[in-house]
Amino acid sequence: MEQYECSWNLEGSLSDPSNNRHSGVYLFVYEGKIKRLIYVGTAYNQSGGFTDRWGTHINLFKVGGRTTWWIDKNEDIYDLMTIKNKDLHSYIKDLRGNDKVWCPTDIVNSSGRYKSYFKNDYFNEDWKKYVNKVYLPSISVYSCEINDENVGRILETKIQVVFGDYFKIGYCNNVKKNWLGSQQGDKSIAQFTCFKFTNYPEIDSESLKLLKNLDDNYNNIYEKEIKC
Repeated sequence: MEQYECSWNLEGSLSDPSNNRHSGVYLFVYEGKIKRLIYVGTAYNQSGGFTDRWGTHINLFKVGGRTTWWIDKNEDIYDLMTIKNKDLHSYIKDLRGNDKVWCPTDIVNSSGRYKSYFKNDYFNEDWKKYVNKVYLPSISVYSCEINDENVGRILETKIQVVFGDYFKIGYCNNVKKNWLGSQQGDKSIAQFTCFKFTNYPEIDSESLKLLKNLDDNYNNIYEKEIKC
Protein backbone atom coordinates (compact mmCIF):
# COMPACT_ATOMS: atom_id res chain seq x y z
CA MET A 1 0.00 0.00 0.00
CA GLU A 2 1.50 3.31 -1.12
CA GLN A 3 1.00 6.27 1.22
CA TYR A 4 1.57 9.93 0.33
CA GLU A 5 1.74 12.86 2.73
CA CYS A 6 0.06 15.96 1.35
CA SER A 7 -0.82 19.49 2.45
CA TRP A 8 -3.35 22.01 1.17
CA ASN A 9 -2.28 25.61 0.58
CA LEU A 10 -4.70 28.52 0.23
CA GLU A 11 -3.89 30.43 -2.98
CA GLY A 12 -6.40 33.29 -2.71
CA SER A 13 -9.64 33.67 -4.65
CA LEU A 14 -10.22 32.62 -8.23
CA SER A 15 -10.59 36.28 -9.19
CA ASP A 16 -6.91 36.79 -8.34
CA PRO A 17 -5.09 33.57 -7.38
CA SER A 18 -1.43 33.55 -6.43
CA ASN A 19 1.35 32.71 -8.87
CA ASN A 20 2.16 29.02 -8.35
CA ARG A 21 4.05 27.22 -11.10
CA HIS A 22 4.20 23.84 -9.38
CA SER A 23 2.12 20.79 -10.37
CA GLY A 24 -0.48 18.81 -8.49
CA VAL A 25 -4.13 18.83 -7.42
CA TYR A 26 -6.27 21.89 -6.76
CA LEU A 27 -9.67 22.57 -5.21
CA PHE A 28 -12.25 25.30 -5.75
CA VAL A 29 -14.29 26.02 -2.61
CA TYR A 30 -17.36 28.26 -2.87
CA GLU A 31 -17.48 30.67 0.10
CA GLY A 32 -21.24 30.96 0.41
CA LYS A 33 -23.68 30.30 3.24
CA ILE A 34 -21.84 26.99 3.63
CA LYS A 35 -18.28 26.48 2.36
CA ARG A 36 -18.59 23.79 -0.30
CA LEU A 37 -16.13 22.04 -2.56
CA ILE A 38 -17.31 22.67 -6.14
CA TYR A 39 -14.40 21.52 -8.32
CA VAL A 40 -11.32 19.29 -8.20
CA GLY A 41 -8.67 19.48 -10.91
CA THR A 42 -5.03 18.73 -11.71
CA ALA A 43 -2.27 20.82 -13.24
CA TYR A 44 0.26 18.83 -15.26
CA ASN A 45 2.08 19.13 -18.59
CA GLN A 46 1.92 22.93 -18.50
CA SER A 47 4.92 25.24 -18.19
CA GLY A 48 3.03 27.54 -15.84
CA GLY A 49 1.73 24.75 -13.59
CA PHE A 50 -1.19 25.74 -11.38
CA THR A 51 -1.14 29.34 -12.60
CA ASP A 52 -1.75 28.33 -16.23
CA ARG A 53 -4.54 25.97 -15.28
CA TRP A 54 -6.32 28.51 -13.09
CA GLY A 55 -5.94 31.12 -15.83
CA THR A 56 -7.73 28.79 -18.25
CA HIS A 57 -10.63 28.42 -15.81
CA ILE A 58 -10.89 32.17 -15.28
CA ASN A 59 -10.91 32.96 -19.00
CA LEU A 60 -13.55 30.31 -19.69
CA PHE A 61 -15.80 31.46 -16.86
CA LYS A 62 -15.71 35.00 -18.25
CA VAL A 63 -16.98 33.92 -21.69
CA GLY A 64 -19.51 31.34 -20.52
CA GLY A 65 -17.30 28.30 -21.00
CA ARG A 66 -17.84 26.82 -17.55
CA THR A 67 -20.97 25.74 -15.68
CA THR A 68 -21.82 28.59 -13.30
CA TRP A 69 -24.34 28.65 -10.45
CA TRP A 70 -26.22 31.81 -9.52
CA ILE A 71 -26.17 31.75 -5.74
CA ASP A 72 -28.01 34.10 -3.41
CA LYS A 73 -26.50 34.90 -0.02
CA ASN A 74 -28.89 32.62 1.86
CA GLU A 75 -28.42 29.63 -0.47
CA ASP A 76 -26.26 26.52 -0.22
CA ILE A 77 -24.66 25.89 -3.63
CA TYR A 78 -25.14 22.14 -3.15
CA ASP A 79 -28.91 22.70 -3.18
CA LEU A 80 -28.42 23.41 -6.90
CA MET A 81 -25.61 20.96 -7.68
CA THR A 82 -27.35 17.96 -6.07
CA ILE A 83 -29.48 15.86 -8.44
CA LYS A 84 -30.53 12.85 -6.34
CA ASN A 85 -33.34 11.07 -8.24
CA LYS A 86 -34.24 13.95 -10.55
CA ASP A 87 -34.07 13.77 -14.34
CA LEU A 88 -30.90 15.69 -15.23
CA HIS A 89 -32.17 17.43 -18.37
CA SER A 90 -35.47 18.52 -16.81
CA TYR A 91 -33.74 19.66 -13.66
CA ILE A 92 -31.19 21.80 -15.49
CA LYS A 93 -33.89 23.18 -17.77
CA ASP A 94 -35.89 24.35 -14.74
CA LEU A 95 -32.82 25.92 -13.14
CA ARG A 96 -31.88 27.68 -16.37
CA GLY A 97 -35.43 28.96 -16.77
CA ASN A 98 -35.06 30.63 -13.38
CA ASP A 99 -31.57 31.97 -14.18
CA LYS A 100 -29.97 29.80 -11.48
CA VAL A 101 -27.38 28.13 -13.73
CA TRP A 102 -25.44 28.79 -16.90
CA CYS A 103 -24.79 25.44 -18.58
CA PRO A 104 -22.56 25.63 -21.69
CA THR A 105 -21.68 23.21 -24.46
CA ASP A 106 -18.24 22.92 -26.08
CA ILE A 107 -19.37 25.06 -29.03
CA VAL A 108 -18.02 28.61 -29.36
CA ASN A 109 -19.99 31.24 -31.27
CA SER A 110 -18.60 33.97 -33.55
CA SER A 111 -18.07 36.37 -30.64
CA GLY A 112 -15.89 33.87 -28.80
CA ARG A 113 -18.48 32.98 -26.19
CA TYR A 114 -19.76 29.50 -25.50
CA LYS A 115 -23.23 28.44 -26.55
CA SER A 116 -25.78 27.26 -24.02
CA TYR A 117 -26.89 23.72 -23.40
CA PHE A 118 -30.29 25.00 -24.56
CA LYS A 119 -31.22 26.58 -27.90
CA ASN A 120 -31.80 30.33 -28.29
CA ASP A 121 -29.97 31.05 -25.07
CA TYR A 122 -26.85 33.14 -24.53
CA PHE A 123 -24.38 34.33 -21.92
CA ASN A 124 -25.68 37.87 -21.37
CA GLU A 125 -24.34 40.96 -19.61
CA ASP A 126 -25.99 40.03 -16.29
CA TRP A 127 -24.14 36.73 -16.24
CA LYS A 128 -20.83 38.34 -17.22
CA LYS A 129 -21.19 40.90 -14.43
CA TYR A 130 -22.14 38.21 -11.90
CA VAL A 131 -19.13 36.05 -12.82
CA ASN A 132 -16.66 38.92 -12.48
CA LYS A 133 -18.12 40.70 -9.45
CA VAL A 134 -19.59 37.87 -7.39
CA TYR A 135 -18.83 34.33 -8.50
CA LEU A 136 -15.06 34.33 -9.06
CA PRO A 137 -14.29 36.39 -5.92
CA SER A 138 -16.40 33.92 -3.89
CA ILE A 139 -14.30 30.90 -4.89
CA SER A 140 -11.25 30.07 -2.77
CA VAL A 141 -8.43 28.15 -4.45
CA TYR A 142 -6.36 25.47 -2.70
CA SER A 143 -3.33 23.67 -4.11
CA CYS A 144 -1.71 20.37 -3.17
CA GLU A 145 1.70 19.89 -4.76
CA ILE A 146 2.21 16.36 -6.11
CA ASN A 147 4.92 15.78 -8.70
CA ASP A 148 3.77 12.33 -9.81
CA GLU A 149 0.93 12.84 -12.30
CA ASN A 150 -0.55 9.36 -11.77
CA VAL A 151 -0.72 9.93 -8.02
CA GLY A 152 -2.24 13.37 -8.50
CA ARG A 153 -4.95 12.05 -10.77
CA ILE A 154 -5.76 9.30 -8.26
CA LEU A 155 -6.24 11.89 -5.51
CA GLU A 156 -8.39 13.99 -7.86
CA THR A 157 -10.56 10.98 -8.71
CA LYS A 158 -10.93 9.84 -5.11
CA ILE A 159 -12.24 13.21 -4.01
CA GLN A 160 -14.61 13.48 -6.99
CA VAL A 161 -15.99 9.98 -6.46
CA VAL A 162 -16.45 10.29 -2.68
CA PHE A 163 -18.03 13.75 -2.74
CA GLY A 164 -20.14 12.96 -5.80
CA ASP A 165 -21.51 9.81 -4.19
CA TYR A 166 -22.16 11.33 -0.75
CA PHE A 167 -23.77 14.58 -1.90
CA LYS A 168 -25.34 13.10 -5.09
CA ILE A 169 -23.65 15.69 -7.30
CA GLY A 170 -25.11 15.77 -10.80
CA TYR A 171 -23.35 13.98 -13.62
CA CYS A 172 -22.58 15.51 -17.00
CA ASN A 173 -23.13 13.21 -19.99
CA ASN A 174 -21.20 10.20 -18.64
CA VAL A 175 -20.39 8.44 -15.39
CA LYS A 176 -16.73 9.54 -15.46
CA LYS A 177 -17.56 13.21 -15.11
CA ASN A 178 -19.70 15.13 -12.65
CA TRP A 179 -19.77 18.83 -11.79
CA LEU A 180 -16.75 18.31 -9.58
CA GLY A 181 -14.65 17.44 -12.66
CA SER A 182 -13.44 14.55 -14.82
CA GLN A 183 -12.34 11.34 -13.11
CA GLN A 184 -9.03 10.56 -14.80
CA GLY A 185 -7.32 8.39 -12.22
CA ASP A 186 -7.09 4.59 -12.43
CA LYS A 187 -9.83 3.44 -10.05
CA SER A 188 -8.39 -0.06 -9.63
CA ILE A 189 -5.02 1.33 -8.53
CA ALA A 190 -6.61 4.04 -6.38
CA GLN A 191 -7.72 1.50 -3.77
CA PHE A 192 -4.05 0.73 -3.08
CA THR A 193 -3.00 4.39 -2.80
CA CYS A 194 -3.45 6.24 0.49
CA PHE A 195 -3.18 9.92 1.36
CA LYS A 196 -2.26 11.44 4.70
CA PHE A 197 -3.14 15.14 4.90
CA THR A 198 -1.16 17.39 7.25
CA ASN A 199 -3.89 20.06 7.05
CA TYR A 200 -7.24 20.66 5.38
CA PRO A 201 -9.02 23.35 3.38
CA GLU A 202 -11.69 25.42 5.14
CA ILE A 203 -14.88 23.56 4.20
CA ASP A 204 -18.09 22.46 5.88
CA SER A 205 -17.96 19.82 8.62
CA GLU A 206 -19.55 17.06 6.52
CA SER A 207 -17.00 17.55 3.76
CA LEU A 208 -14.15 17.69 6.24
CA LYS A 209 -15.13 14.27 7.57
CA LEU A 210 -15.14 12.91 4.03
CA LEU A 211 -11.59 14.17 3.44
CA LYS A 212 -10.34 12.87 6.76
CA ASN A 213 -11.60 9.39 5.85
CA LEU A 214 -11.06 9.70 2.10
CA ASP A 215 -9.37 6.35 1.51
CA ASP A 216 -11.90 4.28 3.47
CA ASN A 217 -14.81 6.14 1.90
CA TYR A 218 -13.43 5.60 -1.58
CA ASN A 219 -12.73 1.89 -1.05
CA ASN A 220 -16.27 1.29 0.22
CA ILE A 221 -17.70 2.90 -2.93
CA TYR A 222 -15.31 1.03 -5.22
CA GLU A 223 -16.15 -2.35 -3.65
CA LYS A 224 -19.85 -1.68 -4.20
CA GLU A 225 -19.20 -0.78 -7.85
CA ILE A 226 -17.26 -3.95 -8.69
CA LYS A 227 -19.95 -6.11 -7.06
CA CYS A 228 -22.67 -4.66 -9.30
